[in-house]
Amino acid sequence: MCEKCVEEINRAVPGLTAVQMLEPGTDPLLFVLKSIEAHIDKDGWNQRPQFFALGRSRIGFAASTVLLPDNIYYNTAQGLPAFVNWMVNGVPGGGGSTKEERYTVLRECLPENFYGIILFGEGWGIHVNPDTPDDKREEYRMASVRHQIQDHPDRVEERFGIAATVDGRLASIRRTRGEEPEFFDSLAADPTVEYAMGLIPDSLRLLCGICQDAVS
Repeated sequence: MCEKCVEEINRAVPGLTAVQMLEPGTDPLLFVLKSIEAHIDKDGWNQRPQFFALGRSRIGFAASTVLLPDNIYYNTAQGLPAFVNWMVNGVPGGGGSTKEERYTVLRECLPENFYGIILFGEGWGIHVNPDTPDDKREEYRMASVRHQIQDHPDRVEERFGIAATVDGRLASIRRTRGEEPEFFDSLAADPTVEYAMGLIPDSLRLLCGICQDAVS
């Protein structure tokens, strides 16, 4: 990356109000993921999850922090689906706020020309590659199903960023502790995109659709 680009990112990303596509030919969504992850990485590990909303403009993307209820940050896997359900249905039994009131709260933290939602978080993962034996794949799958990855001897600590966009794209970036980040993209013919499938990505897709509905 050129020195000018690095300087521009350093000026733009700390406030997370404008992350522009600065390199010709660079995919803007992957560039935003890379820029935000690099910014987060400066503060090291053991950070709580962070949400961002994307706004699309003629020259690139703008990214802004999204402030959602605190319980989502402390338990993303359970809190995010519950928040999405609340945004759609409100309080079970019909009590509480109206849909328009909930959308008004959401609109206050979304940028103009809303394009997508991003979650950055940390957790334990188990990596599968083409050489992984079938018995190990099944062992890892069961550890995931049973929510026991954090106890598995093959686990690794990783930071992930997952982006869901209004046009159905899903892209993610993953940094295993001590290593350089990797990209996974729904536009790529690559089975590793399965990494970005599951409870959290599916909930992000739904939340992205809710945000689009709220601003339309």
